[in-house]
Amino acid sequence: MIPGLMSSPDHASIAGAPCAAPPPGLRDAVRTAVGRRLSLLEGRFAVCRLPACAPWPVPRAGPLLSITRTAEETSVVCLAENAPRGARLEDGWRALKLEGPIPFQEVGVLSALSGSLAGAGLSLFALSTFDTDYVLVKETDLAAAVDALRRAGFGVDGEGR
Repeated sequence: MIPGLMSSPDHASIAGAPCAAPPPGLRDAVRTAVGRRLSLLEGRFAVCRLPACAPWPVPRAGPLLSITRTAEETSVVCLAENAPRGARLEDGWRALKLEGPIPFQEVGVLSALSGSLAGAGLSLFALSTFDTDYVLVKETDLAAAVDALRRAGFGVDGEGR
């Protein structure tokens, strides 16, 4: 075993590789994140890609709209029915909102969420705002995601939507 690395029930290994022990205080910070509530947003979402030079998209309002532009692309997360025309898209997502606001100093929030889902073999698409975090999971994985999050200690509201 590599010094400083460990494998235990608290630190599940991925593909048999040992995981690093959390730094002092991280376990308590993750416990702070766990126990928070998530709310399932209404609607089905799409993650869309437009060229970086595309005109600024203006999708209609919805419960979640995120537009991010980099030198390589413009990404849009919106209700599937509001996806920009001509965009490459991945649809079929459901969005879970972590009830906030989440202080910037709080450590391990996305790690706790993503680790819970990864442990169940589920992929996610995450985004953050000034106040909180959102995790999108495929609609076909929603029940398993809610179950995994609840087992990890998160509350989840609205899964019947």
